[in-house]
Amino acid sequence: MINNPIPTIIIAGPTASGKTKLSINLARKLNGEIINADAMQIFEGFEILKAMPTKEEKCGIEHHLFGFVSIKEKYSVAKWLHDANAKIIEVNNRNKVPIFVGGSGMYLNAATKGLSIIPSISLQTRMKATDLYERKGFDYIYKKLIAHDTEGGLKININDRQRLIRAYEVFLETGKPIWWWQSRPNLKPIINSSLKILISPSKEKLYPKINERVDRMVNDGLLLEVKNVFANNLSPDLQSFKAIGINYFFDFLKGETSLEEAINKTKQESRRYAKRQMTWFKNSFISDLLHSNLYRDNDELVENAIKAFNLLSNRKC
Repeated sequence: MINNPIPTIIIAGPTASGKTKLSINLARKLNGEIINADAMQIFEGFEILKAMPTKEEKCGIEHHLFGFVSIKEKYSVAKWLHDANAKIIEVNNRNKVPIFVGGSGMYLNAATKGLSIIPSISLQTRMKATDLYERKGFDYIYKKLIAHDTEGGLKININDRQRLIRAYEVFLETGKPIWWWQSRPNLKPIINSSLKILISPSKEKLYPKINERVDRMVNDGLLLEVKNVFANNLSPDLQSFKAIGINYFFDFLKGETSLEEAINKTKQESRRYAKRQMTWFKNSFISDLLHSNLYRDNDELVENAIKAFNLLSNRKC
């Protein structure tokens, strides 16, 4: 995999901020094609819940890496880098502009900075780490890891069970902390020439938009979408089921909670996720163009992006 010299556009921002609308408007103006950089939109199913581009939105514009992985499969950042790199080359060969859109920091970070390759973890080690967590709890494993944290690399939120177990199983398997592996990028970036656009509205504007979007999802047929998947009796541990809201609506279908509670919890968790996204973008994403509002067909932002991209790629305006 090479550090790709092909100029691209990256549109980033928290959920419900208007990334899809901006990507489509830019694609129409710049003769572009859109490449997904959202970890959940990679998987098939739950198109409404995951706010995937609709048929109407995609009309006339090629969209890539949306809903192309089976709901039952696992998919990694490394696989995405490989697939996304191939799409950059394909799009460029058609004399189109590759436009990345998404809010998954791990994908965007890997695309622009590279990715460390952590050795595969055996099932026995995974089970051992999970079992120890269940028996001993967060604090016990955290103290085990911190004892080997000579470089201050342990950055795990106290509520982040998944990341803690992941860090511990890597240590058990390799004898080295996960941050040691992460500091040694083995896969090079696939993007080294890009116009980075960040949509960053205030929470006062974003949170009501998130609430409104969840209500619209329900009106657009979200319950039928969830029922159709629920009827297949798939494992709740599937990677594709990590999308916000799925577990709450499954609980509703099992009679364990009310529809109102499922909706409210989905709104709350979506707001929390947006807050984490905004923190990540603030600390880890250096943008070329910053739009400090919700994006709603803002012609000035589109024109500024076109000018900036033309300068980047030495295209004639």
